[in-house]
Amino acid sequence: MYKSEFLDYLKYERRLSENTFAAYTNDLEQFFLFIEENFGPLAAPKEIKHTFIRSWVVQLMNNKLDNRSVNRKISTLKTYFKFLLKQNFLEINPMQKVVAPKTAKKLPTFLEENTTSKLFENDFFKDDFKGTLSKTIFDIFYSLGIRLSELINLKNSDIDYSNKTIKVLGKGNKVRLLPMSNELKIVLENFEKQKEAMSLASEFF
Repeated sequence: MYKSEFLDYLKYERRLSENTFAAYTNDLEQFFLFIEENFGPLAAPKEIKHTFIRSWVVQLMNNKLDNRSVNRKISTLKTYFKFLLKQNFLEINPMQKVVAPKTAKKLPTFLEENTTSKLFENDFFKDDFKGTLSKTIFDIFYSLGIRLSELINLKNSDIDYSNKTIKVLGKGNKVRLLPMSNELKIVLENFEKQKEAMSLASEFF
C-alpha cells in the first residue's frame, strides 16, 4: 500500500513536526486496520473504494468522535491518496466521492482593550527577574503573535538587533523573519542586561 513511502515523504520532504507526523501515522494505521477487519487484506491501493472510506467515517462518527477530529483523519487520507496519484501508484482518487462532515465555526476569543492595557502596566509584573521574564514573554506574544512552540524554540542568535528582525521556526520547519518594534527591542535588551547581571552575580556567590 506504499505506506512506508508515504511516511518517508511526510518525514523527509514535508518535514512535519513529530506530533503532526505521529498523528498522520496513527490515522493511517487506524484506517488500514478498519479496512482489513471489514473488507479483508487488499493487494493494492486501487482496491480501496470510496464506499470503504465512507464506512470508516461513519464508524468514527458512531464512536462519538467530534467532526473536527474526523476531518483531520479525512485530511490524512486526502494527503495519502494525492501522494499515490503523484507517484503514479494510483489512477483514480477515491477521496473525490468522500464528503467531510461540517464543523461549527468557532468564534475567536480576545482580550478587551482595558484588560490588555492593565497587563502592560509595570506594577502588574513583579520587580524581579521572574517578573521581567514574564513581561518579556508577554511582550513577545503580543508584538509578534507567534505560537507557544515557536517561542520555546527562540534562541538569542535568532534575534537581529541591528536589523530589528526575529527569526522564527514555525510548523513544518518553515523559517520566517518577523519585524521587531522599537518597544520590543528595548524590552529584549533590558531582559538580556538583567540576565547578564544575574549571571555575573552568581559567579561571586
